[in-house]
Amino acid sequence: MYKESEVLEKFLKNVPAQIVLLNEIGQYQYISGDAVTNQELRNWIIGKTDFEYCIEKNKPIEIAEKRDFYFKKALETRSKTSFNEVIINNGISFKFERIYMPVYNTDNNLEYVIGYGFDNTEAKDNEVALQIFKEAIENSSDGIAFCDTEGKYYYMNKVHASIFDYKKPEELYGLGWEILYDNEEIERLKNEVFPILGKEKVWHGETIGKTKTGRIVHQYISLTILPNAHLLCITRDISESIKTLILQRKFTKAIELSGTCIIMLDKNGELEWGNKYFYEITQLNIEDICRYKLLTFQKTENQNTKRGIIHLLEHDGFSSAHIGKAILTTANGLEISMLISLNTIFDDHGKLNGYVIVQMDISSMEATQMQIINSLKSISEINEFKTQLISVVSHELRTPIAAIQIYSDIMKQQFHNDKISDKYNRYIDILNDQIETIGSALDSFLTLGKLNTNNFTVNKQPEKPVELISNYLQSSKLLANKTRTITFDYNQSNTYPLDSTVFLIIFKNLIENAHKYSSPTKPIHINLTGSETEFSVSVQDFGIGIPENEQHKIFSQFFRASNTGTISGYGLGLHIINSLAKLHNAQIFLNSKINVGSTFTIKF
Repeated sequence: MYKESEVLEKFLKNVPAQIVLLNEIGQYQYISGDAVTNQELRNWIIGKTDFEYCIEKNKPIEIAEKRDFYFKKALETRSKTSFNEVIINNGISFKFERIYMPVYNTDNNLEYVIGYGFDNTEAKDNEVALQIFKEAIENSSDGIAFCDTEGKYYYMNKVHASIFDYKKPEELYGLGWEILYDNEEIERLKNEVFPILGKEKVWHGETIGKTKTGRIVHQYISLTILPNAHLLCITRDISESIKTLILQRKFTKAIELSGTCIIMLDKNGELEWGNKYFYEITQLNIEDICRYKLLTFQKTENQNTKRGIIHLLEHDGFSSAHIGKAILTTANGLEISMLISLNTIFDDHGKLNGYVIVQMDISSMEATQMQIINSLKSISEINEFKTQLISVVSHELRTPIAAIQIYSDIMKQQFHNDKISDKYNRYIDILNDQIETIGSALDSFLTLGKLNTNNFTVNKQPEKPVELISNYLQSSKLLANKTRTITFDYNQSNTYPLDSTVFLIIFKNLIENAHKYSSPTKPIHINLTGSETEFSVSVQDFGIGIPENEQHKIFSQFFRASNTGTISGYGLGLHIINSLAKLHNAQIFLNSKINVGSTFTIKF
């Protein structure tokens, strides 16, 4: 039989652990071959401490200090202590778990301290890798889940749970994947998807799930069968993308039905999108368009130079919207007169993104106008027919403008309900602004037509000017401009004989002029004063002003001051104001200075 000492010695030599014995002051009494493989070094270290070992072998003294701390702690507590240690050999890190165990004799005196350690480098590395993997799953923007062989969830990240309106992943643990689908989709997955998954081990595609509250969720998912036959599911909610696609189709359909030519260009003037009417009127296809420069900005005097499909007759730059007449050149060289609204699109940083252009064919209207003008013999007849033509054209344009407004309102409401991206809302806002601008221009032409044909009547009724002004300001979009301050001061609220329609046309034109010809950050002051029998309204802006040598012409029809630059307009507003003031037996006064501002006062 083996002696006990022989068995112990063989055990210490062959056990797969680093085992040492130390005395009460930390000197090595025994060290196993697994702890130190070199026999010469093992012989040398007997009777030495860790401090002596680190000094002799040029090891970091911190190793000895850490071992000494836990060695003394084991003696103080008379119990086992453990700690983790990292040793670097030849540039490679090894991770160990160290344990000190004091052993006492029957007299309760210390005999020796057993020290043993285990190399858990691989386990620690696997633990770190597993933690990194878990962090990656938890921080993924996609939903990730694992199912066992029975199809029941046993792990998922928060994103996967939130896609289906569950607050915590644990709510789904132990439940089958079928809980996230209705019966029809479950059958489709089992009959169409799972056979492919079973064969290929991987499947990608779209599914329709349902949330905890029954809401439909459109998903793009990736399914993978793992080596242990478990199922990995990675899912992404594409519901908003589906809604956007549907809305785009509605948007496109509405524009196709609008009866206008609409195109979108990039910042280089190259076509990004055009509606059906654009291709019909230009007789172009995609291949043809690649040969054209679609947009050319030129002044009237440069008309004979090479130009693109759309040639603006007058345009002083593209930092703001432009409304006016343009020439559209078709594939066979035919030039068509168009009423055009061009809008520049900028990103949030003020950089040019592209253009949105809305056009209406007015060539037939122009041809009719020329026929009428050529057939008339006298200037008075020409003026009378021009006035009639303006009225007719203005009335005719009302119908397509109203149709565009209806479709715009429908799209705006749909965009609001579906919370679609700001990009499409900006397009609709631009469209609405241009509809309003064209509508305002048509109102001016209709009013001018009535004035020129003496069809405008004044019907005075008891009215309070202060209420008319206040109500208009409350309903006007001008108050939505947060950068501009509009003040209204008055010293009375008397009633006067007044045609409210005439008064509001005059006041509206004055306010819009103040808004148009002054910076958005400059204020507008409105002042109402009066006595028992008469009153005055003044509108003051701090804008570009009117040159003194041109002030005597500002009430002329179609006259625009020389300093208006690229600000759009037709030169009708002040002419209409002056004409209506005369019909109402009112007087208009002007006080203006260049770059200081203008004050218009109407005395009723």
